[in-house]
Amino acid sequence: MKCVRCNLRNTSSNKDMCNMCYLNILDNKPKNKVDDVEILEYHIHKALWDGCNDCGCNDFYCDAGIKEEKEVKWYILKVRCPNCNSNYEQIMEVRINEFNKNKQGTHEQ
Repeated sequence: MKCVRCNLRNTSSNKDMCNMCYLNILDNKPKNKVDDVEILEYHIHKALWDGCNDCGCNDFYCDAGIKEEKEVKWYILKVRCPNCNSNYEQIMEVRINEFNKNKQGTHEQ
């Protein structure tokens, strides 16, 4: 089952949140939602673990960022791999931009 807070990691048996979210809550992060930094950290660590998309090398340079549009946030990773000279941009995740929602929970004005 996916974590109810981050929706990124699987949970342990009979738990609703993953271990990382429990640790982040202990570090005074909001209890009911994950922030952008946590999402980027997760995807950067996953990319480093998985390696370059072209050669699999785990020793590459990357930049991560967020592109915000009116209704969505795009979490993007730019990779430069010196092993295979590959340069690419990868969309890691797309989420609804909660900041732009009105009181009814929609994006309408």
